[in-house]
Amino acid sequence: MKKILLVVSVLGLLWLGALPQLRSVHAQIRLLEDAAQKGDPVAQNKLGRMYLFGHGVPKAPQEAAKWFRESANKGFARSAYDLGLLYQQGQGVPKDEREAVRWFLKAATQGYSRAQHQLGNLYREGFGVPKDDVQAYKWYNIAAAQGDDQSATARNRLARSMTRGQIARAQKLSVEFRPIN
Repeated sequence: MKKILLVVSVLGLLWLGALPQLRSVHAQIRLLEDAAQKGDPVAQNKLGRMYLFGHGVPKAPQEAAKWFRESANKGFARSAYDLGLLYQQGQGVPKDEREAVRWFLKAATQGYSRAQHQLGNLYREGFGVPKDDVQAYKWYNIAAAQGDDQSATARNRLARSMTRGQIARAQKLSVEFRPIN
């Protein structure tokens, strides 16, 4: 069945005139690998995502983790978030909730809203951190302030089970938050 799908895909690409583009995809991968090896954090993240999902390269979560770590250590927030997800899921690295939190926190403090939302989830549920509704609200609120509707919904839902004092503390923490770049 896979062979049939491959033949159909190749025939479709030929019909669309995309075969020359396939060659250029391989050239693009080589250029991306070169940039990543030279230390470009954006290229490192893109290459990590390619290895994570098997786009143009063999699927290799351990290789993805390597590139995400390289990029995150250079301050690229998206890579810190991606690495946090790998640790949370045990994909390409050992499953480790505390290590996941560490990488999510690195991305969140750089202003990455998806990591901020994820920290809200972790504090709400107590995964890798003590359960803390004030911290959960804080991170949801920070992400919501950047236009993240999902975080605004989660914050509002959480607020229904919090006291006014807890909400006031969380809002104060949100206002005091300053991203680190």
